[in-house]
Amino acid sequence: MNILLCAAVLAFSIQEEYRHAWSGFGIGSWMTYRNFEKGPKDERSSVIRMSLTKVQADQVTIRIEALVNGKPTGSRETPTSTKMPEAKRVREETLDIDGKSIACVLYEQVVEDKSGQERVRTWYSREIPGRIVKEESEASKGQKSAKAEGRISRIGQRVQIGKHLLTYAVYERTETYSDGRRVHLARWVSEEVPGFVIREEVRTTLGSAEKVTTRELLDFQVK
Repeated sequence: MNILLCAAVLAFSIQEEYRHAWSGFGIGSWMTYRNFEKGPKDERSSVIRMSLTKVQADQVTIRIEALVNGKPTGSRETPTSTKMPEAKRVREETLDIDGKSIACVLYEQVVEDKSGQERVRTWYSREIPGRIVKEESEASKGQKSAKAEGRISRIGQRVQIGKHLLTYAVYERTETYSDGRRVHLARWVSEEVPGFVIREEVRTTLGSAEKVTTRELLDFQVK
């Protein structure tokens, strides 16, 4: 069991409150982004293209390619489930997000096995791009533990990407680990884009060491 479930895996596709990041797009839809990593000792960057190659009832297949001078240097096909793991519908709530009242549905999931336990509470809404409004999680595995809290901080933002004027929301999450690590994620989310991500920054710190990974959308096409 992972010490902390990725929100993207939990985020989309139970009933109408959920939508997987590649659901609703046709075969041939694609997005290209630049990935930049900066650590204590080195830096590196790459350009990645993700394309939708197959759509099934509860699964999509994504082709991931690394590009050099605009040409693919290698690729892999990745089947991805669009179904959310079982979660309990707890109640409906209204949350104040960026000065606006947002109607949400709270779901809770508890995963437990011999290695440990994880409890995830997620608030979803069709009013918010990406559908995640707020989340809380706690996980323990032996002597290790982790906590995460995330929520939408801004809505109704606009940005120009090439010829596209996109509307997005800003989602921010902070993770803390028992070994002293701290991870802060900031993501610009738009359902107009395959994969939903316009920009993402992940900042990981441990003591005085820091690593920053940035992902920026370059272009996309919807089929």
